[in-house]
Amino acid sequence: MKIIKFLKKNSSTVVGVSVFILVIVAALLIKNLFMYDENQAIYGTRLDGIDKVKVSSEQKKKVETKLSESTKKVEVKVSGKIVNTTITTNDDTSLEDAKKLADSVLEEFTDAQKKFFDFQFFIKNDKNEKQFPIIGYKQHARGNVSWTKDRAES
Repeated sequence: MKIIKFLKKNSSTVVGVSVFILVIVAALLIKNLFMYDENQAIYGTRLDGIDKVKVSSEQKKKVETKLSESTKKVEVKVSGKIVNTTITTNDDTSLEDAKKLADSVLEEFTDAQKKFFDFQFFIKNDKNEKQFPIIGYKQHARGNVSWTKDRAES
């Protein structure tokens, strides 16, 4: 009986609190309907299986060591499903020899890694600015590296 008297006496407050609670619940439902899942990774499910084909730091160092004799600097970074390799070649390196460096990099990765990751190659040469920099890209589903258009030496 006391509860009924309380509700009758404070009916406008009870209605206000009830409406407020309903608005909050509706807002949360709408947010979950239209907004992405905040607990999900940035890449969504695109990186599923990456733990099976991880690129180890030893592989990165092996690439850098292998190319250290024919280049000035090599840097390998993995970002999501992309392996970025930045190479600064020696001053006397030709365009064709620079492109062959990408094949040398790919030799250090397993077939499973080549089928999972995309590879980008940024090749620079400090002295030959007419033909460099060049960029190569190998998609995981393709077998070869495609290059930016060669710059004509004039």
